[in-house]
Amino acid sequence: MHSSESLYEALSVYEIQNEGKIQARDLPRAFKRLGLQSIESHLPMVLKAGGVRLQDEIIEIVDFTNKFMEVI
Repeated sequence: MHSSESLYEALSVYEIQNEGKIQARDLPRAFKRLGLQSIESHLPMVLKAGGVRLQDEIIEIVDFTNKFMEVI
């Protein structure tokens, strides 16, 4: 797996107006930047690992990155 810096950078590409947040729908595209082609079927697990609920529309980049890297 990639480092937390790589994950943070991939998520930051989709950042909303420099607020440190992304829309949840952009998460698969961010992971694709890391070379993971299809996370859609695993999206509920990915979100859970990042401390995000399936119904959440906005993801805090730093929180998600830290929690996700802790779990994996």
